[in-house]
Amino acid sequence: MHFVRYGVLKERLRERSLHDDEVLPYFIVTSILLLLPVAYDRFGLLILAWRVIITFGGVLYVYHSNGGAHGFDLVQKYLVLGWVVNVRCLLVLLPTLILLVLLGLSSETFDGLLLILVPIVDIIVYQRIGRHIRDTIK
Repeated sequence: MHFVRYGVLKERLRERSLHDDEVLPYFIVTSILLLLPVAYDRFGLLILAWRVIITFGGVLYVYHSNGGAHGFDLVQKYLVLGWVVNVRCLLVLLPTLILLVLLGLSSETFDGLLLILVPIVDIIVYQRIGRHIRDTIK
């Protein structure tokens, strides 16, 4: 994994010789780093902890669903199919969140529900992305 120099990476990407097993560490670390801004209080830290664990496992699941080391175009498939999966989940989740807000729950109760709901949704999202990626393998 390269941290500072990207010349070799750009050359390998240009040649299309960078394989999914070499991309996997970048994918895992980037996915986890994107979660960090949500940690703002004790519930946020608990949700973050859950999300880091689920993201690590989810990315590995997606990687294996794509054929593991023999797979191809993992990040492309994840971004494209993941977009549709996330939009669909949002369309289901948004009315639920609006209902919870309209119920006027206390912030602690709302945060507690999120502590349960967020990991469940994350697991469903990775499961669906992995399933759809598996459909792209011949």
